[in-house]
Amino acid sequence: KQPKMGITVNWDNPAKTIIRYDFDERWSWEEFFVAKKQAYTLISTVSHKVGVIMNAPPNVTMPPNMLTHSLSALRNKHPNTLVLVFVLTRPFMRAMISTLGKISRLAAASIELATTLDEARQIADKRLRALHDDDLTQPYR
Repeated sequence: KQPKMGITVNWDNPAKTIIRYDFDERWSWEEFFVAKKQAYTLISTVSHKVGVIMNAPPNVTMPPNMLTHSLSALRNKHPNTLVLVFVLTRPFMRAMISTLGKISRLAAASIELATTLDEARQIADKRLRALHDDDLTQPYR
């Protein structure tokens, strides 16, 4: 039995508009940065904006230095990343992510919360569609 990766990254849909990170209950920042590299490689194969879904199991545990690493990862997100949707059900975890939005304008603009993967897909789709509706006025270039 091969060791389980802490995080896997794949396209969530055939249109390649959504990238999905699937987290194990336990993961490390090293694994996250490896996954992030994989995501960058995938996102770089398309020229359009993409949504990113961070899909975590209900009992996921966060490694130390959550806020520091999260803010740094956000500041270095791929230029084609439009929105990050976190699938989290535990109130504590949701509060942690909400805190990011309170301390960082970038986080506030690009982070959304969902309780299910389906909801996360809907949020990402909606943000991507809104972008295409009035492409010329978007400050994302």
